[in-house]
Amino acid sequence: MGNALAQLVEATVATDLERSRDLLQEGIDLAEGAGLNRLGGLFRTLMAQILVELGDTEGAALELEGLRAETAEHEYRVTHHMTRIHWMQATGDLEGARRLPERTEPLVRDLGGFAQVYIEPTWRTLAAELAWAEGDVERAWAEAGRAWWLSRSGSDMSGLGALEILSRLTEDTDPRWAAELSGYSAGLRGVLNTASARIGALRSRLARTLGGVEAERLITRGSETPRARILENMVRWLEPIVPDDVEAGDWRR
Repeated sequence: MGNALAQLVEATVATDLERSRDLLQEGIDLAEGAGLNRLGGLFRTLMAQILVELGDTEGAALELEGLRAETAEHEYRVTHHMTRIHWMQATGDLEGARRLPERTEPLVRDLGGFAQVYIEPTWRTLAAELAWAEGDVERAWAEAGRAWWLSRSGSDMSGLGALEILSRLTEDTDPRWAAELSGYSAGLRGVLNTASARIGALRSRLARTLGGVEAERLITRGSETPRARILENMVRWLEPIVPDDVEAGDWRR
């Protein structure tokens, strides 16, 4: 189950959302056809994430309807709560989106092993986005930094969301660095993220601020930066601002 979950978590940050949706549907059919209802429920939760990104909030609600996460493992419950937060944001229920992280935080603190390095960075990135939307910039920076730090013990894909929110947090004070960070995300992803409306809007704003040619140059420079140099630059930049309570693990690798 762990490998399948890792692949599907990564599918949720892929640029081809339609392909991710199709792969998840195959997973749902196989899991439920084999009587693996718990795994099928997890896949339906991830499907709802994809549908929210595609703008199909009604379809996402249908996937979430009837799912019961409260008796499941912590990682499933965290993933389920993350999806509901995304759905609440998309449907305008900002009050509900603000309340749910308070219930999720104790579960996140108890995550370990695989779940901690693949799921927790995504949750922390979402927490950063919510904090920023509420005007709590200090917490947004702390959660985004924590998300990146934790992701270094997992795969590059688990840290992409952190890079993207860090780019958005930086754009007002240092748009050139924000553009390069956006390029770093594309470089680690292997392709520019064209699926996310939020990232597309960020690139448009950077183009207006810096000029289209300069913004594209910086994004391209970031995307062509070798992985080792990306990690080195991120450590140098983030180390002074990452919360003291975060275990660095093997993030320097």
